[in-house]
Amino acid sequence: MNRRRICHVTTVHPWQDTRIFERMCVGLARRGYDVTLVAPVRRPRSVACVRLVPTGLRTKVGRLFGAPALLRRLAALRADVYHFHDPELLPWMAWFRRAHPLIRVVYDVHEYYAETVVDSNYFGWRPLSRAAGTAFGYLEP
Repeated sequence: MNRRRICHVTTVHPWQDTRIFERMCVGLARRGYDVTLVAPVRRPRSVACVRLVPTGLRTKVGRLFGAPALLRRLAALRADVYHFHDPELLPWMAWFRRAHPLIRVVYDVHEYYAETVVDSNYFGWRPLSRAAGTAFGYLEP
């Protein structure tokens, strides 16, 4: 039987995040899916039938601009569905989806980041946070 391959991607959340790892990844693995979690881990390994793969991105700047290497890593996994959890990946995953039209990409969002990045001054410099908010306002829909 050919099992569907599901890849969850987070560059920010710890791999053992309850919602992502326990509820989503382990839950899918228990239902027979082949599940990989690409997350901030030091080395590849398997936990509870879920393959853990390092993102290779360590800093906020790395997460913003190091995504091309991450996308190559994702493509090599050859999943059927990529489910990502971080707004920083939105433009990169949109590009990834266009480059791989036969796969499904799911953006799991819980906030309206166009406002969140501005209100929290996410980048520590208000003009950059406002610019990011404008970009998210365009990209999220």
